[in-house]
Amino acid sequence: MRKWAATMALALVPAVAGAETLQSDSLQADLQRRPVSMTSQDGDTIQGQQVYVTLRRRNGQPIGVDDLREYVGFAEKAACQGRKVLVSLMVSVSAGAGKYEVLCAAGGN
Repeated sequence: MRKWAATMALALVPAVAGAETLQSDSLQADLQRRPVSMTSQDGDTIQGQQVYVTLRRRNGQPIGVDDLREYVGFAEKAACQGRKVLVSLMVSVSAGAGKYEVLCAAGGN
């Protein structure tokens, strides 16, 4: 699967993004999902999901740039919900919330 990450080209499929919120004891993740189709240089195609994750602490304390790496695992689990994580990006911090983009494979692990 590493070949996919190195050679894929993303093509967004026009669709309405699904929105949802997931929580743990200390974190809240707001998620927006978009279906994607990925094609390798060899022409193989797989379906997946691009998920935009906005992560906040439930106690109201801001998430800082130094916290992004600490919470990337939670962002990936919230985004892919047991499916394989293909790529995850720590994007930024805005208004005390961590922003991530996660690319998940479609289907099971």
